[in-house]
Amino acid sequence: MLDRMWEMLKGRRNPIDEARGDCLTMLMTGKEMFNLVTKALEMDIDMKVREKVAAMDRTINAQQQEVRKKVFEHLALSRSRDLLQGLQLMIIVVDLERIGDYGKNTAELVDMLPDQLSFHEYEDRYRRVQEGTLQLFDLTRDALKDSDEEKAREVLNRYDVISKLCDGTLKQVMTDETSGDCVEKWKLGLVLLLRYMKRASAHCKNIASAVINPFHRIGYRA
Repeated sequence: MLDRMWEMLKGRRNPIDEARGDCLTMLMTGKEMFNLVTKALEMDIDMKVREKVAAMDRTINAQQQEVRKKVFEHLALSRSRDLLQGLQLMIIVVDLERIGDYGKNTAELVDMLPDQLSFHEYEDRYRRVQEGTLQLFDLTRDALKDSDEEKAREVLNRYDVISKLCDGTLKQVMTDETSGDCVEKWKLGLVLLLRYMKRASAHCKNIASAVINPFHRIGYRA
């Protein structure tokens, strides 16, 4: 600990910059988790997908702790102008950790579903949500990396599209009279997958909001 503090005092390292880099890495790990588990529905991927994703989730958890440590170290010795940035990172790292959790939940669900699962008339909607969610990870990364307010607002707008598409599909599935009182397995899988992807997208939205919102409004609309 003292060695790390001494390096900071001598100006050889900037924990805030390192923490920001860690957050970007966490975001891309979260994207890879969702990319891996959703592809498992359409092709023959390594049967140990669940174990791989669980390992990724553990990596994200460890990175969350590292970000907190780096921010704390920096704030302990830095000037007040760095306070806001440090606090912002402390907030968004929670969203990043939650993305990992939803990625793990998705892997657990995919592991229970039959191979080559078809979503029938909802296949196009599922594809739109899946692709939109993966694109949102990249856009969020660019917004956070460059503090790009325009891209951050695009994240919020795209999240609205994903959210409405998920909610509309859920409503249609639940009100489909042809299912009677029993929901088919593929429909249950669809609903859960859409909910997990919607929540991951919502956390991307929260992260992007840190670029454009004052501190007390992070996670909310500007």
